[in-house]
Amino acid sequence: MTADGVATPTVSVLLATNVLNDWLDQAVRSVLDQGGVDLELVVVHDQIDVDHDRPWTADPRVRCVTTGTSRGLSHALTVGARVAQGRYLARLDGDDLALPGRLQAQALHLQAHPEVVLLGTVARTIDERGAVTGRFGMTPAGDVRAVLLTRNVVIHSSVMMRRDAYEASGGYDPSLRQMEDYDLWLRLALQGEVHVLQRELTEYRVHGGQMSRRAASSGTYIDVVIRGRLDLARHLGRSRLLQHLRNTAWRAVQVARGRGWRRPGYERPAASGPVSSS
Repeated sequence: MTADGVATPTVSVLLATNVLNDWLDQAVRSVLDQGGVDLELVVVHDQIDVDHDRPWTADPRVRCVTTGTSRGLSHALTVGARVAQGRYLARLDGDDLALPGRLQAQALHLQAHPEVVLLGTVARTIDERGAVTGRFGMTPAGDVRAVLLTRNVVIHSSVMMRRDAYEASGGYDPSLRQMEDYDLWLRLALQGEVHVLQRELTEYRVHGGQMSRRAASSGTYIDVVIRGRLDLARHLGRSRLLQHLRNTAWRAVQVARGRGWRRPGYERPAASGPVSSS
């Protein structure tokens, strides 16, 4: 039980936002309409005030917290995770949607597979009006940790993770302004398996204001991810030399993206095989 006598939720959904708009309202409703799990939704207002005129702020499953000053997404999610009560932590961005049955399907998978610490889903891409434009995030079945050695195939807005594994990993790194998700996945992967449900259970909105479009091709976060990939390769017993070669190729891909020579995974046409989310 929580301090106010309410049953402890199974799932806490972390949603950080620095805007109040219709997309946010739709994202919140997509969570609150989920069935099959006891949930709470932690909405982190990043340097903005809570608008109590929005009807969802009165829902007892919603907890609104504020960051005061804005220090980026990682810091906002860290604030949300600290107050979350759930056994599992899930994510959704304020411009995306959780499709019906998503949280229940993920919670059931984690309950049935105690070896799994992080679970994503395939996503539909939608445009600014909500029309479906494609899909991405398909992976091989089962554990995808070996794939994480080459690219990030876990969509941040689709994940559910075990709270104890999140805390043991150290959680989000508040100092990172980019690739905070990939960094966390690599550290979680040292504790257990990473799976991706091969079902379209998340809608990922593609629009001009996305953070991933503004990712620089160099910075501290590149070095952090490369170290994480080396740590995971060592943990999995993979060749260090081969991983150095993979990292060199991955760094080149980031340069190509930064210069506009390569599009993000969510903008490339879906193929029959695995499609990267970054």
